[in-house]
Amino acid sequence: MVSISREYDGAMANLADLQTRLAEYRALEAKIRQNGQEYEVSSGPDGSRFRRPDLREVRQAIVDLEIQIEQVMARTQGRSRVRVGVPNW
Repeated sequence: MVSISREYDGAMANLADLQTRLAEYRALEAKIRQNGQEYEVSSGPDGSRFRRPDLREVRQAIVDLEIQIEQVMARTQGRSRVRVGVPNW
């Protein structure tokens, strides 16, 4: 019988969430760099003007997420806590 501890399982789920958020922030950074921070949608007589988050804040969030990912990976390195059950025969 082999089981993985909940701590390791939870860390891997957290890692996946962090990686997803990092990818989203990187996509947002690319949009800001390519299209600018403000954009306008003109549909009909009333156009709408939108402003994306500040590029500096987005870049800081990317750095923070990269650090968090490194920390989670460091915690899980070599600590999978595999348990092997041996029957008493």
